[in-house]
Amino acid sequence: MKQLYTIQFITGYFIRSLILVCSFPAFGQTPTENYIKTQECLNTQCSRKKEIVMYYDGLGRPKQEIHVGASPTGKNLAIHYEYDNFGRQSKDYLPVPAGVGYDLIPRLEQQNHSFYHNHYGSSIGYSEKEIENSPLDRVLKQAAPGDSWKLGSGHEVKYDYQTNSEQWEVPLYYVSFNSNGTPRLEYKPEAYLRGSLYKRVPPMKMDSNKKNSPIKKGNSS
Repeated sequence: MKQLYTIQFITGYFIRSLILVCSFPAFGQTPTENYIKTQECLNTQCSRKKEIVMYYDGLGRPKQEIHVGASPTGKNLAIHYEYDNFGRQSKDYLPVPAGVGYDLIPRLEQQNHSFYHNHYGSSIGYSEKEIENSPLDRVLKQAAPGDSWKLGSGHEVKYDYQTNSEQWEVPLYYVSFNSNGTPRLEYKPEAYLRGSLYKRVPPMKMDSNKKNSPIKKGNSS
């Protein structure tokens, strides 16, 4: 099995990268899985380093990301990846301390649920998107981690998509060039045809008890 290693050496303000493709067996990682191991050396002797192992499924999609020994207790910080029936990543899992070493962690999704349930009282240790059932894959709702903010709680962020209409006309501009080739922006006394453009309405904070309102910058509620 060929393995791809990305090693970065950091000295002062300079970063040197070295990519090695090796044909010898690697030790520590799960040999039956596809993965890329990245090492970032924090000093010239590489006695201090950051290591990440990314495991991939048969379609080349990430399925588990392991930050080796990155938790305060020395355990790995691991991130679970999953996809819906259309191959879309609708859930973004939070990292969880699990396992040691470089091996693929079994039942990581269950460990994620157990960890956040035991420490925070909620097994929803991920954010989730409701995606439109069309080739555009547009996000309709965005939910946050936790039972109070999960999808279906009424506290999601809602996205809306509309087309231009009589109430939303867009003037038509075009670029012309003079004899010297200098571009100039000119206005045509007409607008784009109705339904030829679409807009994304600013996110709406959904509240089951109140009328939806646009989210304002700095609003932490």
